[in-house]
Amino acid sequence: MVMLISRRVGIVRLDAVISENLAQAAVSARGDQLIT
Repeated sequence: MVMLISRRVGIVRLDAVISENLAQAAVSARGDQLIT
């Protein structure tokens, strides 16, 4: 039971990290377009 909960928490954390990286990539891509 505890394993399932910790795995779910790990997946949620991984999801947050991925979405954060995607947001940063989108912002940097937009910045590159503005610069050029």
